[in-house]
Amino acid sequence: MGGMGGTGGGEKEKIEGVSIDVPFIQCAACKALVKRAFFVTKQKRAALTKVKLTEEMILSNISSLCLDETLDGEWIHSYDMVEDGRTITLKRMGYAGVCAVECKTVALACQSALDDIESDLATSLYSQHDPKEAQTALCASQCSKPPPPTPESRLNGPLFEEKPKEPTAEQLAAMKPKRKKGKKKKAKAKEEL
Repeated sequence: MGGMGGTGGGEKEKIEGVSIDVPFIQCAACKALVKRAFFVTKQKRAALTKVKLTEEMILSNISSLCLDETLDGEWIHSYDMVEDGRTITLKRMGYAGVCAVECKTVALACQSALDDIESDLATSLYSQHDPKEAQTALCASQCSKPPPPTPESRLNGPLFEEKPKEPTAEQLAAMKPKRKKGKKKKAKAKEEL
């Protein structure tokens, strides 16, 4: 006895990145990763007042930066792959977007870059190198030559879609159904009888 197909309750279809698009954005993804790693490490360093930030702590901190489904990887949600002719650029939007195919593709490119530079990045962060100089040095292999042109048959990706805002606690409380006052009065009247 089967249920009605397509009425929900099943698993959501897993969205995956497009690995063949990674070479088109590899350099930009590496630069964005390094920039984010410096930002996150600066925040971590400021938050630690009694303990000195170690290279191991930095490695632990940056290891999940490219995992778009984690809090550490949420920054990826604000990047859009913008097609212009036969090139693709990464554009940082002013807000987070829904993490669909392009977001997952940026995450793949980010992880590819991180796999190549992780220990050198941690050393650079620990030594507090200049972020721009570190970006140039660390992303040299990914940025040594211009990205290849996209195939003419490649279709443009979907438009960047803003992520719906999570309701605040106050908004959630306002959405709860309110108990009718009349029922309370009737219950009190019955008790008095």
